[in-house]
Amino acid sequence: SVVACVSPRARARSELPVAALKNAYELIKSASEGQFALDSADNISTDLYVLCAEQALQLGYLEISSDCLQMYFKGRFPVNQFLGRAYLCQGQLHAPLSTDNLEEFEKFVLFFMKAIDFATHERRYFFLVYNASVLYWQLVRPFLKPGFRYCLIPSLSQIVTALNQIEEQDNEWRAELMINLLECFLDASKLEEAKEFSSTAALFIKENVPDKYPQIFSLMAQLKLIKNLEVMLKRAVQLGDHGVIHVVCATQWNLCLPLLQHNLHQHVRKPLISVADVLEEIDSMLILLRCQVHMEIARIEEDGDRLEAALEHLQKAMHLNNSGQYQEHLRLSFNRLRLSTMLYESPEHLEDQAVMLIEQAKRGKKDNMRKKRSLLVNAGLALAPDTFQIVLDSENEAKVFSGKSNSQISYLCAKAQHHTRSVEKVDEHLKHLRNGNGRERIILWADLAKVACKHEVWDVCRAACRFCLLYDDILFRETTKHKENNIVFFCPIIKVPRVSFLALHIVITFFCRSYTLVSEVFHQCCREAL
Repeated sequence: SVVACVSPRARARSELPVAALKNAYELIKSASEGQFALDSADNISTDLYVLCAEQALQLGYLEISSDCLQMYFKGRFPVNQFLGRAYLCQGQLHAPLSTDNLEEFEKFVLFFMKAIDFATHERRYFFLVYNASVLYWQLVRPFLKPGFRYCLIPSLSQIVTALNQIEEQDNEWRAELMINLLECFLDASKLEEAKEFSSTAALFIKENVPDKYPQIFSLMAQLKLIKNLEVMLKRAVQLGDHGVIHVVCATQWNLCLPLLQHNLHQHVRKPLISVADVLEEIDSMLILLRCQVHMEIARIEEDGDRLEAALEHLQKAMHLNNSGQYQEHLRLSFNRLRLSTMLYESPEHLEDQAVMLIEQAKRGKKDNMRKKRSLLVNAGLALAPDTFQIVLDSENEAKVFSGKSNSQISYLCAKAQHHTRSVEKVDEHLKHLRNGNGRERIILWADLAKVACKHEVWDVCRAACRFCLLYDDILFRETTKHKENNIVFFCPIIKVPRVSFLALHIVITFFCRSYTLVSEVFHQCCREAL
């Protein structure tokens, strides 16, 4: 990453708001404690407490913010917009960083609902309802993952109702929240509530935001069909008609296929489990279908952090994979999840060590970015102990050595040469490998790049992309060679297109940096010439 040089003047400007905040806080606190005879608490506007609390929250001084709010609520405050803003500020102090602490989440929701309830009773405070809804949606992101959306149903329902009550003019925003509330109902398998709410939401969206109507119409249609098929499947089981059971299960599977994308597949967890259980109960000969169903259930369970259940379904899929079509995918997936559950053991193979580190980074708490970066870097070192750190250091300016010259041009040239030499080390990596597990390693590099991208650890992402595409080139040549010999060679790599897309970021960054370096050198030459 590029280290910015901050001038003393710029640093002083950035410190001004903090100094002003601390001075204001000390004055307010002293006055509230009666230390100044002329500036007693009775003579201080209580609005100042809230303004100071909001500014402290924005600058990251949570203790100051909390103390200001305590002084505000202890005193005699007028019922104005600052009461609603105080509730919102207090709620943000309990904003959920992960799904681990439901108690903090409940406090967060409590204060936000207080703010909304206060604001809906007077038209001049309606703007607080909209502001609260936007802040709420930004802060509940940790609960948008599958299996946790049910926690949002009570509060999100109240927000949607409040926006309807005040007749908020931003219809697109209201429609967006309605669709998300419907997805929360589906995620929690509350089909009756989903059906009831979808009717109202669909009518509003059709009249006011027709562009979003296909989205909710699709959800409604899928919901209705899935529910009908579940009833039909139960009836077929009661009748004991294997032919009808097979038809219903196959239809249910085909209906679920469009919903198997990452952000929707949690909705079909229950019907897929029903299909798997029924087909297992009658010992169905639809072996391939059963295998595919268990594979998808395993993926859904993994996304919901139900690893034991995911492993169980992967084992069933492996048992049903008679044709060997999914053998490598199942083996790697099972090994990856197995390693995820190993808390106190260290794998022997470097590839397994990399898998464990990537999974730990993937499932760790979002707020600890330093630990995530360390895990991702160590995963890269496990896969390429000889060269990964060198390639990673290509962007580390601390490693640039410009010799005895102190000129800017010498430094920029040294910086460009350092980057080029470091990146070239990627090509030497394969020379040091003795085992031929290139297919497994390309998947691991792809996973590392994807996880690093998700958590915005960009230098690790770029380095991992380089290694992944290096393996891809080798495997492509192998594939071409085998085809020329009339031997069918299937490369099971399905993640390389994603990595190629990520690699575009590398190319763009490289050219941007190259242009910047050339530009800097040119301007420096001009300055020296003048």
